[in-house]
Amino acid sequence: MKRRSALITLLAIGIAVMFSCSKDEMIPMTSVIGKWEIKASINGFTGQRENFDEGNGQIVEFGVKDYYFMNGNNTAKKGGIPLKES
Repeated sequence: MKRRSALITLLAIGIAVMFSCSKDEMIPMTSVIGKWEIKASINGFTGQRENFDEGNGQIVEFGVKDYYFMNGNNTAKKGGIPLKES
C-alpha cells in the first residue's frame, strides 16, 4: 500500500512539474534601450560580487544594435548586439 501511495505521489509531482513550466516571455527591446547605471558586478571566474555606490559614473547604454560601457565620459567598451530572428 505504501508503494502504491508513493508511486501516485511521484506521478502527481511529475505531472505538475511538466505542466508548470512554460516558455520564457520575450522582453520588448524598447524596455532595455537607454542608459543604465551599474549597481553591481559579479566576476565570472570567482563569483565575487562588487557593489557600486549610487552616482558612481559607471554607465551602460543599450541601443538597438549596439552597447557602450561608459566610465565617466570615456567609453570603456563597446560592441554589437547580435539579433535573433524570430
